[in-house]
Amino acid sequence: MPLAGHGLRPPTLRRRPSRPQLKRDPLGRDRRHAHMNVPPFGVTACCIVALVLGVTACIPLPIPHNEQVTPPVSGTLRSSAGSSIAGAAIALTGSRRDTLCAHAAIRRVADEHGRFHTPATEARKTIFWVTMMEHFGPRFTSYWLCAGTVDSTGVAVYRARAALTAQVSGDSLACLAWVWTERYWVACNGTSVRRIFEGGHWVQGSVQGRYRLIVADDEASGSSRAFVQWLEAKGRDAADSLAAAVELPEEVTRSEVPHFPFAERGGHWYLRVPTPKRTFWRGPYTQWLTFELGVPGDARKVPEP
Repeated sequence: MPLAGHGLRPPTLRRRPSRPQLKRDPLGRDRRHAHMNVPPFGVTACCIVALVLGVTACIPLPIPHNEQVTPPVSGTLRSSAGSSIAGAAIALTGSRRDTLCAHAAIRRVADEHGRFHTPATEARKTIFWVTMMEHFGPRFTSYWLCAGTVDSTGVAVYRARAALTAQVSGDSLACLAWVWTERYWVACNGTSVRRIFEGGHWVQGSVQGRYRLIVADDEASGSSRAFVQWLEAKGRDAADSLAAAVELPEEVTRSEVPHFPFAERGGHWYLRVPTPKRTFWRGPYTQWLTFELGVPGDARKVPEP
């Protein structure tokens, strides 16, 4: 052993000097600089505020002003049989919670032809929301119409309500009111909302006519119900009459009803309506139901084609 006694080791056994290694995280980033990617609290708060303002696109300012509650409205109210409802009580409200117009913005009584007119109504507000983005095109507003009767003492009693959306410049309505299972119902077609649909054709012996679908708001349950009516044609100079009516057994998703929900296949007429469904696995979704329409009073649920 020639190296013994000299305190030397063979070169292969000598440990090489090494530079200190930096520890890296699983993604290979330098931990000494990882904290530099986290913004300070002040910057985060400013970003959150900017995001909220960007989403809402509005800034509240304490400026007193007048704000429109209901637009100017002109309309007619008829029974489902087609006759005008003279002297009916009409009221408009801009509050979703005012279910039967106890705090109506305006009240009117229909004339002998079932016609009514209401000017725009306004309310005094103390907060003005400044829009950060300019609105292009027409502006829309939501309001509700209540319909009912005037009792013997001259007091208006509102029995049903319909939800409507219209331009702030005004709305034109064609409304139907009827009694079903001892309850008063009302539905309207407006410039931006459609709840009454007519179409199809039925024949029973020497009598013939068309179908009508009405989607009405049920304030008691917060849902929308669908009614099918059979209108009998009386001729060119006479108003059509109501031959029969049924209520569909399912709730209807009113916003998804097509503009023409009737379809003809093989000489038969069908009605297709959307209904809201919810399952544990799928969550809320829309299911389409099909009803075969026949002679007055005949509406049968059939499988999807």
